[in-house]
Amino acid sequence: MVSYPAIVPLSLRPRRTLAADQPCPSCYNPHKDSPPWWCSGSVQLRFIHHGFATMDKTLFVINRNFPEKIRLREDCMGVGRNRGRKEHMTGYRHALPQLGGDIFLTDAGIETDLIFNHGIEIRAFAAHTLWPHPVGKQAIIDYFRGFLSLAREQNTGYILDSVTWKAHMHWAGDLGASEQELQEANKDSIALMSQLQAEFSSNAKPIVLNGIIGPQGDAYAPEEDVAIHEAEHYHAKQISWLAATDVDMVTALTFTQSDEASGLVLAARSAGLPVVVSFTVETDGRLPTGQPLGEAIEAVDHATDAAAAYFMVNCAHPEHFAHVLGDTPWARRIRGIRCNASRKSHAELDASATLDAGDPVELGKQYAALRAKLPWLNVFGGCCGSDLRHVTQIARALVT
Repeated sequence: MVSYPAIVPLSLRPRRTLAADQPCPSCYNPHKDSPPWWCSGSVQLRFIHHGFATMDKTLFVINRNFPEKIRLREDCMGVGRNRGRKEHMTGYRHALPQLGGDIFLTDAGIETDLIFNHGIEIRAFAAHTLWPHPVGKQAIIDYFRGFLSLAREQNTGYILDSVTWKAHMHWAGDLGASEQELQEANKDSIALMSQLQAEFSSNAKPIVLNGIIGPQGDAYAPEEDVAIHEAEHYHAKQISWLAATDVDMVTALTFTQSDEASGLVLAARSAGLPVVVSFTVETDGRLPTGQPLGEAIEAVDHATDAAAAYFMVNCAHPEHFAHVLGDTPWARRIRGIRCNASRKSHAELDASATLDAGDPVELGKQYAALRAKLPWLNVFGGCCGSDLRHVTQIARALVT
């Protein structure tokens, strides 16, 4: 019988997981329905948020449901019946740090940036198709390094998105891709994001791995209505692929229908993944379906028992939706914005052969004005037409 000493309060500042730490499937689990206790090898004492702790040659284990408490365990060396099985690390999956209120940045419009500013062709506007090509893969790495460096310089957290927006079955025909190839694209994207997270481990604030999921159809104009149960079944496949990686959360990005968003939220909840919904809005602040933003958020919360961690607004200029936001319960569910650099409508952008990059400095000031109006906003990035210049000005306007 293993002897466990009294629970020891943990007072160290949370840190994210390290790639070197591995969970131990044979660890003691006192709660049948809770996640297992995890342990790691011998390194200097540190606490990794909802992950692992070690102290010299003594092993500690942490219950993910109770990260403020640890139990001392000296006998477990991970040699149970599951020895050698690879387990996935989920450093922030059970406690997203951006919910604490600190400022977190995201990236911008990766596709428009690479296509228009760097001359890189992206097949079917699906950035994951760049993986097999060394030049394209390096462009993605360099792109995210710029934003991670900005987060370090500005001392903010960072939401590190996967390049998986179109890596799901709806686009298989257009891309000429098999289900296996799309699954590998999701896996490879998160693996690369994990490497970037490790590369920037010296950042003072957390880096959260975020699996991006796009809608079943056009992000500007949905082709057909998607029912909640259909969306839950459909999006469960990509969510299962992402859940098997190191991803901390998933985001339904550029969604245009509340029912489809509801289905995705239910699928993410079933998979045990935190989920965020980001809605596309038109120049009148409504979804492309004509549904008011507030009604869409309320509909998702009603259908899912408010299972989404929070909501965001994307793919619109601040002037398109600022007038519909105020101090209301549904608006308080919004934590983040990812705006277009251009004031053009979606129809105008679709018809444009050139990039409208807007004014980065002006955009930064508009973000600051929105946060002054809605002080609970704390996740900021860009969307179509924006790039590192825009997010830099946004960060400077918000941090200073």
